[in-house]
Formats: sequence, C-alpha cells, structure tokens
Amino acid sequence: RADGTLDEGFDCPIFQPLCVAVDEQGRVLVGTGPYAVGSLNRGGIWRLRDNGQVVEPPVVDVSFSGRVEALTVQPDGRIVFAGPFQLVNGARKTSPARVW
Repeated sequence: RADGTLDEGFDCPIFQPLCVAVDEQGRVLVGTGPYAVGSLNRGGIWRLRDNGQVVEPPVVDVSFSGRVEALTVQPDGRIVFAGPFQLVNGARKTSPARVW
C-alpha cells in the first residue's frame, strides 16, 4: 500500500536474511546463510511465495557452510550473487557466481 501499512499476510520464516532482490516476474528472492527449511539446512538463494513462505528447493544451494550476502537479477533473469562459499549447486565455484 502507498501509505506504508505493514503487510500482515507476508510471513517469511527466514530469521536473518542477508540480502533481498526481486526477479523479472516480481517474485522475491532472499539470500541466506545456513538455514533449515524442511529437510534442508543450506545457505543459498530462496524464492518466496506471495505470502512470504519459502519455496523448496532453493534456487541456489551454496552448501551448509556458505552464504549469499549480495544478489541481483539481470534483465534476462540470470542471478548474480556473491558471498563466502565454495560450492554452487554442488559444483566447485567461488564468489561471485551467476546462474540461470
């Protein structure tokens, strides 16, 4: 709303997101450190539903010891991100990285 009213229907369970971006379709992406979602305990980039709930699996998985501290979405939909990590979706890669 234009008046700055808090959206009480948006309830994201991620306690300390490190960064936030919006993709080309208006969906919210959140970068995190290790975070437990269902059976996963991973750092990475998570997509949120309109109500703030997390969509599984993560868009990007940087393993249990990594975290995503910065991210942006390019006009073509690719995600560029940075942070202290050694793996991206299971492949050895250090920061920065880009995925589709």
